[in-house]
Amino acid sequence: MEQGGMKKTGIAWTWLVVAAFLGGALMYLVLDISPSNRTNLISPEAASKRATLAQCGYTIARVSGFRRVHPLLYSEPMCESERFQGMRNDIGALVDREKAAGTIASASVYVRDFQKAEWTWYNGDEQYDPGSMLKVSVLLTWLSMIDEDPALLQRTWVCTTAEAGVEQNTAFPSKQAQAGHSYSTAQLFDLMVENSDNRATSMLFHHMLPQRYFRTFQDLGLPV
Repeated sequence: MEQGGMKKTGIAWTWLVVAAFLGGALMYLVLDISPSNRTNLISPEAASKRATLAQCGYTIARVSGFRRVHPLLYSEPMCESERFQGMRNDIGALVDREKAAGTIASASVYVRDFQKAEWTWYNGDEQYDPGSMLKVSVLLTWLSMIDEDPALLQRTWVCTTAEAGVEQNTAFPSKQAQAGHSYSTAQLFDLMVENSDNRATSMLFHHMLPQRYFRTFQDLGLPV
């Protein structure tokens, strides 16, 4: 009984392999999916887009400072998205109208689809004072420090007279650090990011090492 069962199982497996082989051969003959004909299954628009993407490289940045891993920071296509061509034209027309009206002297705009990593810009090479955008780099530096020492988030700092005297230009004058008052790092984050408080920014800047701040720019691939 055992021997007969083994023979039947062997026969069943043989027919299964033969059937799979014949099915694959039939599919190949019907669809004619040969290397020379595979592109025929792709629409001309999709094939053109693939060719464009293949020619367009990527700017890849990784975080340094680790021994065994190099975490990916970002992967940015070098070419602008053709999908945003109409938007780019509209933005350019809007900027030209505002310049003609004397409302602005210059402007630059950057748009990115984070789901598809597609982007476009207008006047992207324009250089200007980053202003409060520097608060982002201060925040990133502190977050990296807190990642190493979580206790820093609740550590308190006293606002000095010099820090309270920094130039302030914000739409929230009531939301500022006050001289002589203590604030936790988390509270300073709120004041700096939500209210653009230069006093809180000055306090955070004074309590971090310049080398850590410079390293943030290096990790982002930016000039220090």
